[in-house]
Amino acid sequence: MPKAPTPLTAKQINALTDSGRHRVSDGLYLRVTPSGSRYWDARITVDGRRTWRTIGDGSISAQIARRLAINAEPIDTNKARKFGLVWSEYIEKNGKSWKSVIHHRQWEQTGRDYILPMLSDRFVDQIRPEHIAAILAPLWLDKHESARRIRGRIELVIDYEYARLGLLQVNPAELKFVGKLLPKHKQIEEHHAAPTLDELQALLKTLSDDASHQCLRWVAIT
Repeated sequence: MPKAPTPLTAKQINALTDSGRHRVSDGLYLRVTPSGSRYWDARITVDGRRTWRTIGDGSISAQIARRLAINAEPIDTNKARKFGLVWSEYIEKNGKSWKSVIHHRQWEQTGRDYILPMLSDRFVDQIRPEHIAAILAPLWLDKHESARRIRGRIELVIDYEYARLGLLQVNPAELKFVGKLLPKHKQIEEHHAAPTLDELQALLKTLSDDASHQCLRWVAIT
């Protein structure tokens, strides 16, 4: 009978940088995302099938992660899970279709800095519009575009969990609910200052015979 591989040491774990799942010990794997974020995954059996369960991020020590992996329970498909777990699972499943590493990094950054500190330990079916509004309020007026993206990402993750559970209920992250708990945002149009004659002449000198450049020249002259 083949001998089971020896568990990795802390030094070996810290040296794991390639994206993908890396076996650390029996049933425990370290997952490194394309942007460099690290998560602990447990390999568990559900209804006779082997599957994955995210048990925490890379800030958890290997010793604690091993204990969590041993005690990891199969997912109850009839019960909503905590948002932090669903968030990680959503990125794991959908991140493979994201062509841009920057997009992947933005999801993880907004989760780490804004969303997970407030929602990570809340069960998805217990999240209410006021919980989401509390995340968005500091950004809503001064960094509205960032707040808009954060709200949209929360909505996608909640929809994902509702779909898994077969729940036909409204999503608390929808703008029609959250927007009523936040101050009205007025879109302010900011126009670029018109160039001076010297600036315009300098610009025209840099244009080539390319069709798009000639279109710009025509617009500037007329």
